Amino acid sequence: MIRSILALAAALALAACASPRAASTTLTAADARDAEPAARESAPEAAPAAAPAATAVDAPPGQLVCRTKDAFGVTSEVYLEWSGDGARGVIRSTAPSGMVSERRVHGERTRDSIVLDDPGQTDLVTHAAVLRTQAGKQHVRLADAGDAWSTCD
Repeated sequence: MIRSILALAAALALAACASPRAASTTLTAADARDAEPAARESAPEAAPAAAPAATAVDAPPGQLVCRTKDAFGVTSEVYLEWSGDGARGVIRSTAPSGMVSERRVHGERTRDSIVLDDPGQTDLVTHAAVLRTQAGKQHVRLADAGDAWSTCD
């Protein structure tokens, strides 16, 4: 008797929590986004989820100049758009968790390197990044990674 009362109470609680949108036949884009995680959870475990493909819309404006990965698995990409001797661009860092951060920079060419600074930066010693070609390969030194030079892919 108590089991049937508990089962009835559980069924009523589930019915009360059900979304009123579930009965509608018209889906909006927001409904589709809300339904997508539920569809992934109900998919068989034998089929791995496909990684989202990067598109040109995802990339910042400009040309990808350097991509490198540090010892912690953080991928850093430098995108630059040149106008005369100066460049504007973005340093995009993607953590292994998928968190993406972007840092806007402006750059200048020197004899053998490209120096990237934060907009409005007046310090002549501190730089957001420095790019240099050594032994035929592009290398980058990011301010966030300390003083280590990394080889670009």
